[in-house]
Amino acid sequence: MDWKTYQSTFKRLCTKRKISKENQEILLQYSHNLWKRDFPIIFDIEHLSLLVGYSEELFYAITNDTQLFYHS
Repeated sequence: MDWKTYQSTFKRLCTKRKISKENQEILLQYSHNLWKRDFPIIFDIEHLSLLVGYSEELFYAITNDTQLFYHS
């Protein structure tokens, strides 16, 4: 997806969700910095869980109990 399409879609969704123009600009700057570097645009754990199909609870468990999930 090109940046102009992403930006337009993002602004439309933000307006629908009543996100202020100020916060929209902050989020777009964050997104654009990632997009320019070809990194995935992920805002939070909820967003990550939707993208990869794992529950938010799993991500919280992984980050809060590393000994259970990581072995050395």
